Amino acid sequence: MKYCVIVEYDGSAFAGWQKNKNTGSKRALQDIFELILSEYYKEAVQVQASGRTDAGVNAKGQVFHFVTSQKKDAGVLLTELRQALERGLRPEERGAVAIRTVCPVSDSFHSRFAATGKTYEYYLEERVRPGVFDRRYAYPAGGRLDLEAMQRMADYLIGEHDFRAFSSQKDEKKDTVRCLREIRIERVPRKYAEGTLVRLSFTGNGFLYHMVRILAGTLLEAGQGLRAPESVLAALEGGERCKAGPMLHAEALFLKEVYYPEQFGIFS
Repeated sequence: MKYCVIVEYDGSAFAGWQKNKNTGSKRALQDIFELILSEYYKEAVQVQASGRTDAGVNAKGQVFHFVTSQKKDAGVLLTELRQALERGLRPEERGAVAIRTVCPVSDSFHSRFAATGKTYEYYLEERVRPGVFDRRYAYPAGGRLDLEAMQRMADYLIGEHDFRAFSSQKDEKKDTVRCLREIRIERVPRKYAEGTLVRLSFTGNGFLYHMVRILAGTLLEAGQGLRAPESVLAALEGGERCKAGPMLHAEALFLKEVYYPEQFGIFS
């Protein structure tokens, strides 16, 4: 049996998604779920996610799948896996990760290779003195941003381009062409204080290593008046990292949703 699981988590409590021997005191989420599922099924279980999220990056709709020899009702499985997760978490991890849903899927489903796209969100704090509750999950922009200039820059980035300049990856042979379908820039109400945050939403068929955080840093500079919107054309054409903006911190980044063909019935 193959099952799909959708989870959400606060990335500050973990060492990212992917298994890593050098995680220090924090655990990788892949390690946690493989341990919990293996203990639950009394057999070795491996999980495959839609993609890795770095340490500090959050998720509202991360998707992974696993295969087991045992069949269970999805509703029962959801309840029991939530209980198993709660028992398997350390005190400092509790409340920072939750299973949203579990469902059986066909053998042809793969959380990574069947995905047709993703949406990431990045949050910017416009107040000069960031609010107490927004400081962890929003990057301090230092003042009010020019959203019109940011959107003009975003319009140049939408479509299929070589985004090598907007990535930290070192492999020169790796394909760096991606398609950004939409970039939305908008002010949204804060949850715990008056005023608004600026939300950047990126939807595309795939993203390179650190791509969203570098795109966010480049757009931020346009909003601060530090670079012209059309300056991204040189970065796209030349592929040089130095021509794009800074990489912003991970804590303000959220994997919002992963998209799949309708045949799989997966909605994260």
